[in-house]
Amino acid sequence: MKSEGFAYAAMAAAGHSCIDASRKLAAQKFTSTELVGLVGLLDAAFLSSVMFGTGMFDSNTISQLADVNMFLEVLVGSSCIKVVVGYMYQRALHVSPLSVTVPYLAFTPVLLVFTSYLVMRESPSTQGMLGVAIVTLGGYLLAIDQSGDAEGKKPKGAKTFTPSESYLVSVLPNSAVPGMKLEKKEDKESDQVLITVNDNDNATKDVPTPARTRTYKKAIEWISKGRSPLLDPILALKKEEGSLLMLGVAALLSLSNSFDKLGAHMAPSFVVFAALQRILMAIPVVLYLAFTRNFYI
Repeated sequence: MKSEGFAYAAMAAAGHSCIDASRKLAAQKFTSTELVGLVGLLDAAFLSSVMFGTGMFDSNTISQLADVNMFLEVLVGSSCIKVVVGYMYQRALHVSPLSVTVPYLAFTPVLLVFTSYLVMRESPSTQGMLGVAIVTLGGYLLAIDQSGDAEGKKPKGAKTFTPSESYLVSVLPNSAVPGMKLEKKEDKESDQVLITVNDNDNATKDVPTPARTRTYKKAIEWISKGRSPLLDPILALKKEEGSLLMLGVAALLSLSNSFDKLGAHMAPSFVVFAALQRILMAIPVVLYLAFTRNFYI
């Protein structure tokens, strides 16, 4: 059974790698909502064909379940979460490169440890926890590497800031001119922090931070002392919308995956649960597109 599960997981991983690239390409022609609707419609059509074609589902299938209400709650809850996940996922791929979004999906396993216990009272073994730690650490290190690469791929002549510097620049008043160097100066009389900013003409000027100085003092002090890149993926969430969205996807997937497993165990077949779920996911999105954007298949 374990080897079969590993085989399915490996095929799913390979399939998702192709899906990510194809969705990124399709995002150039369709909006995020349209793609969610198209994917949901195709999933529903395929799985429904398998379900009805093999005779897995009939008029008595639902009524014969041990706990119909519980099954319907899990089915609807999981479907709603996946609709939101689909939109966030597609939006993340649309606004940011794959390299700075997909690595954040590695946080799903560590979040799944908590959600699986809450939903199904399951807890991983020691080996399982080690595997979760390795996968999550690998994804985090990849996110560090990609956040650095994203900084290096900016057009020639563009300002380059580390995530912490970007945070600092973002909280400066509009009078500040972002440059290549930020230096700390403390004005003891006014209890403010003055930041020396170099502009394009190599002229310098002191810019006071806003009144809430404590947070900015810490940020400036952190930069001035030299910062480790280990927190780059966390700080990058502020400036990369796609990274933040994908982290939200990881959190929601950890919850929906637990519901999926619970629903698959309650259904007569995992194919039945998947097909019913995809049908519920496709209906609201397709109706929304049909009535609000005159989008018809």
